[in-house]
Amino acid sequence: MIGLSVSLCIKDIIEGKARLKDVEKIIGRTAAVTPADWNGVIEEYREYFWDADPERGEQILRELLQAGKIEQPYLTSCQVPSLFAGDGTPKRWWVDTEAEITWKIP
Repeated sequence: MIGLSVSLCIKDIIEGKARLKDVEKIIGRTAAVTPADWNGVIEEYREYFWDADPERGEQILRELLQAGKIEQPYLTSCQVPSLFAGDGTPKRWWVDTEAEITWKIP
């Protein structure tokens, strides 16, 4: 499965709604370049999204980064995955294939 939100997908993993081993990659809406940028992202997400287990959230993100499983298309194409399918479908942050992704320019 492919995630479309670093914060929400890792939250799902923390809460047991998704399994880390099933994650092919996360195509995030982040724009972090340096380790300091990622530290800022982690600090914010620990407080606002991963409050159930901030240590585990940080561990998961660092593991995904190390494995090359976080993509940030905003840095190269200025596009991000939409959390809406574009057809009125409610928010979603997991897809099976990249063909299911609706892209937008923020």
